[in-house]
Amino acid sequence: MNLQKRLKKPLTTLERLFEWQAGVLIERHLAHEREILPLLKILRRIEEKVLPGKDKVQFLLVVPKPGLTVQGRMQRVWRAGINGMSHLVGKTINITPVPSGPYLAVDVLNGKAMSSMTRNACSKRIKEQNRLPCTALEGVTWATFNPEVFSRSLVLLGSRQGTAKYGCVPWLGMGGPTYPGVPKLYYDSDLWVGENQGPASCRMRLGLRELVIGGEKKCHPYY
Repeated sequence: MNLQKRLKKPLTTLERLFEWQAGVLIERHLAHEREILPLLKILRRIEEKVLPGKDKVQFLLVVPKPGLTVQGRMQRVWRAGINGMSHLVGKTINITPVPSGPYLAVDVLNGKAMSSMTRNACSKRIKEQNRLPCTALEGVTWATFNPEVFSRSLVLLGSRQGTAKYGCVPWLGMGGPTYPGVPKLYYDSDLWVGENQGPASCRMRLGLRELVIGGEKKCHPYY
């Protein structure tokens, strides 16, 4: 995707990030240009609110793809020339609202500040901060763009493996002695977020017509 040629002007920092993320998704057959380009218009409307910072990414271009599970998407995550893999089986569900179709997850934090806490305490703090817990798809998308997120494990409290009440929590990390150097998507029922883990979260989700903020989905004024 050559946005500068299309727009006939120099690109802003966020436009360059959008162009790069879109290019990665298109190259790996995870998105089509026609379905994600409309999100650029929405990104421009909130550009002054999307600030850079430590332990975060300003936004993630998230494109659900019917027929391709998060397990399948892990095979398109590469780190040091090694494909990712997944231990998840069966259905992964979201327990946090997401827009219909492609969307922007805005102001995404890796949760480093909430290491060594119970998962319930992390969920409570994320809610108190008026943020949203990241889903398995958002975590895998972040890893697709930047495999270095595996330098610490991302706990994805916005999804469950199985049922919303009793399902296990997905998380991203590096393979242990059995799979050295392999980026992996795990799930477990551990009640703690470990010392080298963090519960990823975002400030809002912006779809083409829907806004998710504070745990509620609504029509938004940015389109």
